[in-house]
Amino acid sequence: MNPLGLRTRLALVFATGFAVLLGLGALGLYLHLARSYQRDFDHGLSDAGRSVRALFQLDRPEFGSAGATAAHVVGELAYGDRTLVAFDSAGTFVAASQRLPGEPYFNDVPATGGGRRLSTIMLRDGPARIIRVPLDGVQVVVAMGTLPLERRLVRLRRSLVTVLPLILVLGAVVGAWGSGLVLRPIVRVADPVFLGLHAAA
Repeated sequence: MNPLGLRTRLALVFATGFAVLLGLGALGLYLHLARSYQRDFDHGLSDAGRSVRALFQLDRPEFGSAGATAAHVVGELAYGDRTLVAFDSAGTFVAASQRLPGEPYFNDVPATGGGRRLSTIMLRDGPARIIRVPLDGVQVVVAMGTLPLERRLVRLRRSLVTVLPLILVLGAVVGAWGSGLVLRPIVRVADPVFLGLHAAA
């Protein structure tokens, strides 16, 4: 079997190294963007929680009891992609926001569960990210479906899987061409020597 020429071997080394670096870079990019998407998602949910608290404090003097105020708040705040559910101090369901056509409805969120302020749970209409907002003995839970976030991550993965092979092939071609130009004088000298040594062995 004829040995590979120096230029070919260098091109293979370059392509392999480039593929490893590209794969690591793509993985790092994906993890960075996934964390960024999750952070933006949680920020939106936290903003909804702050809106609930602000409206509750604003309307509390008018409605008197915490339960009545919480019921009013979930009725006033309408989000197409989020469900608000109010519970009293005993964990009894008080009220839920209005359901909008074509949107998931998470009024089956439990009154208790999970010590974390933000958590992800499976509900009747699918997985949801929830935030619990304690308000003077009562509680309002804001639930937001995670399917939009998951679809966004799927699109990101598909984009990377589609683009990476093209970049890899282009990089390998450019690397082989560039290495051929740069190493052409060296190859003229090294290839005969290498082939002679290989034949003698």
